[in-house]
Amino acid sequence: MGLPRSPILSNLPGLNAEAKDRIHAEYERAIELWLVGTGAAWQEFCETEKRARVGAATLIDRHNALQSAQHAELRATVAAHRLLFDAIVLEYSSIVGERHGYGEPPYVLEFLAVRASLPCQDTNRAVHELILARATLGIEPIRPIAAPKRTKRGRPALPEHLKRQALEKKSARGTNSECAKILYQTSRPTAQQVKNVTGILKHYRKTALGGSP
Repeated sequence: MGLPRSPILSNLPGLNAEAKDRIHAEYERAIELWLVGTGAAWQEFCETEKRARVGAATLIDRHNALQSAQHAELRATVAAHRLLFDAIVLEYSSIVGERHGYGEPPYVLEFLAVRASLPCQDTNRAVHELILARATLGIEPIRPIAAPKRTKRGRPALPEHLKRQALEKKSARGTNSECAKILYQTSRPTAQQVKNVTGILKHYRKTALGGSP
């Protein structure tokens, strides 16, 4: 079952019924894109929280998963807004002589229609700035929205003092599992975390201590 028509989009001036049908179709696509992107963004975070409840994920793991989810959700939100915005502009660009400014910046009417019809909070400043810049200038914002660099899954940035403690444990004939408990601050390290120990300590010896690999 499709979405009910948005009153805002249904009352866009100067467009015929066929154009509004096409915009409504893109509206539904934008919502679907947003839902799928947002759901995927938080799925990994929820999995990390489940692992944390049984001691299999550290605070660093949870922090990285939260940050990743927030930025993925932002990208999905921006993509949905741009899809609908461009659909409205495309319909107006085909109108010649009926309204001065159709198809050319500033796209103030199109901008207001997108912001009013999609359920995005006004506090989301990044989305607001991106679409406003596209509406008023026809270009992307000068400062692009970029997600922070992520560490590889299972290989979060580890504090130097934990690496040093793990190396001391290893030098005292400790097992990789014991070292992983120190490195990842968990009582139940995963198999991948235990496997990572050899490479982490080898790199730590070479770079921080100046020893042979």
